[in-house]
Amino acid sequence: VNGIWNSLPLHLKENRVTVKAQGDALVLQTNFKLSVFYMRSGAVQVIVPSHYSNRICGMCGNFNHKTEDDFKFSDGSLVQEAHVLGQRVCEEPTLARVCTDAEEKQYASEAYCGMLTSRQGPFSMCLSALNTDTFFQSCMYDMCTTHGDPDALCNAIEAFSATCKKAGISVLAWRNSTFC
Repeated sequence: VNGIWNSLPLHLKENRVTVKAQGDALVLQTNFKLSVFYMRSGAVQVIVPSHYSNRICGMCGNFNHKTEDDFKFSDGSLVQEAHVLGQRVCEEPTLARVCTDAEEKQYASEAYCGMLTSRQGPFSMCLSALNTDTFFQSCMYDMCTTHGDPDALCNAIEAFSATCKKAGISVLAWRNSTFC
């Protein structure tokens, strides 16, 4: 902070901001209950208090639970082309293909990232409440770019499991003595 190394947990701005390690994540929390999780896998999760619903805007939408109007300006008009400083926002980035067909098939199976979307898997209760596609695609990208690193898979599954739990959804046991 300001060129000085600090140990965690770290309390800043008269304890209005806290930075701490939590599992495989570095967590920044504010006194107004905003949390930003920086996962070891590279994933980022932002949790905003519900009283900010429909009062925010930007790349993550407006938090009104209606994805069709996430391109809305504060004056109510819809963005025709979402550009900010020359970059498109509010869309999933188009990533170069990094997996072979065989790798994609393997990593999409229930033994890998397919575990997140399996109707019979440990996260089946989460499927109707959460957007599993984003987690699945992130998991696939991580597995492809790391060529199947087991830690990348465990980090992806752990991130989804934590999101399910934060949403109040119980998750079946998915870790065992030989997996994660």
